Amino acid sequence: MALDFILDQLGGSLLRPSHYTVELGQPILSNAKRKPSIPYGNYLTIHAEDVTFPGRQVLTKQVTYFGTAREMPYDSAFAEDITITFNMTKNDGIRESLEIWMDGIVDTYLGVVNYYSDYTARMRIAIQDSTGNDSQILVAEEVYPKAIMPISLGAALSDTYVRYGVNFGFRRYHLVDSGALAGRQDAE
Repeated sequence: MALDFILDQLGGSLLRPSHYTVELGQPILSNAKRKPSIPYGNYLTIHAEDVTFPGRQVLTKQVTYFGTAREMPYDSAFAEDITITFNMTKNDGIRESLEIWMDGIVDTYLGVVNYYSDYTARMRIAIQDSTGNDSQILVAEEVYPKAIMPISLGAALSDTYVRYGVNFGFRRYHLVDSGALAGRQDAE
């Protein structure tokens, strides 16, 4: 199919990967000494340069009763972690908050692991249409930062800016029907 035909048929309803919002809830961290201050709303979205909208899969294994083997489903799984690439500015506080959150998961001095329900939160990722309305909304549950990736520095990188990736683990997600939410303020 020609691109012109697709744009003619779907142009107004096509979603662009550059129009999105990200919101991250606050973990409880009742046993932690310091609490992270996760920015809410547009501030986090501005710094979230790149976000993976997670996938899903059905796990199968080959079963042969007779003849050719069949792939039989046995479970459902989410395909990967949610990865967000943040850009870093002076005093933005996002990385520090994520470091505090990770310290609240596992105490770096004592090695004590906090309660699962205390260190997980929710994450909301919304893909927006051309008018800025949420169109596809994903709510991930039991989210926590698993890894903060290293930052590369060097003289050859003078034409770019500092950014770092964060892998968030999660248990499950669900898609929210944005059509049913028309007129509501909260999409959770």
